[in-house]
Formats: sequence, structure tokens, C-alpha cells
Amino acid sequence: MNEIEHLQSFVDELKLLCRRTLEDLSTLDEDGLLAFSTKREELVQAMKPYGAAATNEIKEQIRGILKEEQAILARMMEIKQEAAEWLQKRGMIRAQQHAYQQSYAANSLFFDNRK
Repeated sequence: MNEIEHLQSFVDELKLLCRRTLEDLSTLDEDGLLAFSTKREELVQAMKPYGAAATNEIKEQIRGILKEEQAILARMMEIKQEAAEWLQKRGMIRAQQHAYQQSYAANSLFFDNRK
């Protein structure tokens, strides 16, 4: 196999990975997206030594893959936002619990006023 054929095989594999991920995108969770990212990174690293041999056709295929990946990136950002909201809620709950779990002197009184 020459350099162009090696590079084309990696591009084809990346294209297939991207399409499979897009098909399952609505049901993918963090683990599925992590597996996609890991495999994608492996393919990109494998392609680097052959970058100089890229033809215009291969470059165009890569641009197409990058456009398709925008939907995957949007899903990743969605999950990131959900996780951030969950962490924020959890932090607020902890703060409220901490306020009520303070140790007080045995002979003291605590009054909680509703706002």
C-alpha cells in the first residue's frame, strides 16, 4: 500500500465511524461519545504521517467529515451543559443542607423565617 492508499483507508474508517455515531446520536450517552472521541483521536494520529500525501479529493472528504461532526459536537455540548446544571443544583442543595446541619449549642434556639 502506498501513502495515499493508507491515508484513504484511515479517512474511510473515520467516515464510517462518524456516520455510525450520527445514526445513534440521539441515544448516545457520555460513554458512547467518549468511545467515539477516543477512536477518532487514534485515527487522526494515524493519519498525521501521511498528511503530505493528501490529495485534493482526500482533503475534501475530510472537510465533509468535519461538517458532519458538528452535530456530534453539538450533542457533546448538550451533555456538558446538562452535567454543569446538575453540578450547580447539587452545589446549591449541599449549601442548603450545610446551613441546617451546623452544630449548635445544646441550649440554643434556632428560628427559620420564610421569605
